Amino acid sequence: MRVSPLPAPSAGAVESALAAMDSAFSGVPRPVHVDGCRCCSGRVDLSRLLRTPLNELNGEDLRNYAAQAMTTIGDTAELVWFTPRLLALQLAGELGLDDEALLGTLGLGTLTGWAGRLRETVCAALGAELARRLAEVPSAVDAWLCGLALATGDLGPWLDAVDAGPPALRVAALRFRTWARRHGAVGRSAFWSGAPEAAALAHAWVMREGPEVLVEEPGYFVVFADPGDGLRLVVDRERGAGVLETRERRLNDDEAAAVWAGDATAARDLADELWW
Repeated sequence: MRVSPLPAPSAGAVESALAAMDSAFSGVPRPVHVDGCRCCSGRVDLSRLLRTPLNELNGEDLRNYAAQAMTTIGDTAELVWFTPRLLALQLAGELGLDDEALLGTLGLGTLTGWAGRLRETVCAALGAELARRLAEVPSAVDAWLCGLALATGDLGPWLDAVDAGPPALRVAALRFRTWARRHGAVGRSAFWSGAPEAAALAHAWVMREGPEVLVEEPGYFVVFADPGDGLRLVVDRERGAGVLETRERRLNDDEAAAVWAGDATAARDLADELWW
């Protein structure tokens, strides 16, 4: 599955992605009926869910439906209809489901087979939330990575998109991997049992050799891009900006831009020029 480029981490990027998803789903026809097992759907007023405008449904209204969707209540047609609201409520902390359970339901509803714009905007929202969590809520990343694997069947493209993302996202991922290695913070979710190959991939991504955040202070943190060469990136937390330095001097703007943009070849050439 192809994943679109991920944005720099921010709550605004998530809000924009949710708005784009709402727009894309505006043409989805409202279901006229939802089938459900009598025993399991007795606590869900299915007809009321369909009568009520989607943006007026709250977490309490949709919680029982979401917990049973695609298993004992409804099928893909209804899931597509409710998805924008379900995701918005989950990200607002109002739905009350495990992330992995909700995203796993999207997998049961064959998200990867949905019409292009619908699938793309859902994945854009999922990706924006991944970026935000990497930067702001590292303890919630494990659940989201597991959920992405369950939703789309392939975690690799998501991790590739993080590695190819804008500088702020790559630095956030760098900090997260350093933190996760120290705290064993990936692989904890019980839901990984449903995606063992993705669990192994997530672990390998966290544990792979590479840059590491070695110094954390209240106002800044320091990344050694290559300890052997001595290239380091000093990132100002408040401004979110970075300055590249070598053992001997601070890089000028052009040199810093080449490495800050993620040009590995330029970084190696620069290291050779400066230090050997």
